[in-house]
Amino acid sequence: MGRLWPCEPVGEVVPGNRRSQRQWIERSACLLGMSDAVTPSQAEDIAEELELPGLKHHEARQRFLRAANLRKRGQAIVSVLALGRVNEQMFARLLAAGTRGGCWGQAWLFYPRINRRLSPMSRIGRAIRCPP
Repeated sequence: MGRLWPCEPVGEVVPGNRRSQRQWIERSACLLGMSDAVTPSQAEDIAEELELPGLKHHEARQRFLRAANLRKRGQAIVSVLALGRVNEQMFARLLAAGTRGGCWGQAWLFYPRINRRLSPMSRIGRAIRCPP
């Protein structure tokens, strides 16, 4: 942990190592509600969606925003990931959090018992929270 990614040129002018690592860290931060692209109220909603303790999430977000380098930002992200519960509902919670954070558009879960797709943001989707 804490080392730079190996240099993997992807046809860019700048080799892809630090640049792509920075992008993945920013995407992860947006998904977890830690990025400055996410408003504080959205960050609270995301923490609630992911069932994370609000104060610890807020502290980790502040550490992320104050971090001077990629290592410290990555450590802040890992600290939030360590707070989360890993269970069968994790995928649905991350899907809903990404929708709230603006990482992607409307997300859908397919629920085979009723042969329908459900939004993880809907009341029924929140109740079921089935994995794909």
